[in-house]
Amino acid sequence: MTRLGLVIEHAGLASTDDQRVTLASAGVDRVVALAPRTQEDWHYRIREALDDLGDEDAVVVTALTSLGLGAAALLDGIAAVREQDVRLVSLAEGLDTDAAPDFLPGVALLTRAIEAGRLAEATAIIARARHRDAVTPPKAELVDRALWEAAQHDAAAEQR
Repeated sequence: MTRLGLVIEHAGLASTDDQRVTLASAGVDRVVALAPRTQEDWHYRIREALDDLGDEDAVVVTALTSLGLGAAALLDGIAAVREQDVRLVSLAEGLDTDAAPDFLPGVALLTRAIEAGRLAEATAIIARARHRDAVTPPKAELVDRALWEAAQHDAAAEQR
């Protein structure tokens, strides 16, 4: 069984040194340091870090915020753990999914409920817009670069 510690370098989290010390005291076997720059980067880097883990392994974080800072990002990070079918240990919250086996399925249920709410809200917005005979704005048309450059050249020639 591997206990993988995730260290996340981000301004909103504890320093990487503090995270490493906390994870070392928790007895992790291996540490992976991530420095995500965007939410999409965070999403893929966490999944890459979990790729080698199996159902007997655990991912250990100093706090759940290591998996994502906002609600959607956190749910996405927890979903990555659930999809990999590994144990999640969050030290700050005292969470261990071995001791709380309903946690990950509960988060999956919560995620589905949030998505259903978003869909219902979007559907209501679209229905209200239709009721007002709203139309979508026209799409931007791309200009041929050669035509644009020729027009720029002509305009410059006229100014001389």
